[in-house]
Amino acid sequence: MPRKEFSPEEAVAAQMDALLNNDTPWPNHGIQTMYEFGWDIGGMERSRYFGYSKDLYHFDHFLGQFQNTFGDLLGADSCKIAEIRTLDTDIMDVDVIVQRLSSHEEKLITFRMQKKESGRREGSWMTKAILRQ
Repeated sequence: MPRKEFSPEEAVAAQMDALLNNDTPWPNHGIQTMYEFGWDIGGMERSRYFGYSKDLYHFDHFLGQFQNTFGDLLGADSCKIAEIRTLDTDIMDVDVIVQRLSSHEEKLITFRMQKKESGRREGSWMTKAILRQ
């Protein structure tokens, strides 16, 4: 879960660790972790988490969209943070290389992290968007 103490890198690492072990300790725990870190998820406004406007006010909407868009990240073998770029005072991009050894694939994804300004997650680095590169 998001914590004020997490740096952007630590927040991304927590999400990726959960995705690598998606069904531990319960089914879809990794995807639920991603949902909890969503900057504008769970409200009535549309989110741009996946790079386009989408209604993600309910976990089931997020679950289906995440499985369709990023299902290949679930259960990957490893990941490493490749680069961190500061875009603004409270906005950073964190590039992650995700590896699947069985197919010798590497995928680059970018987490756009933004510090939450209000609400119960105020002060925490949250995922504004996750994008393929």
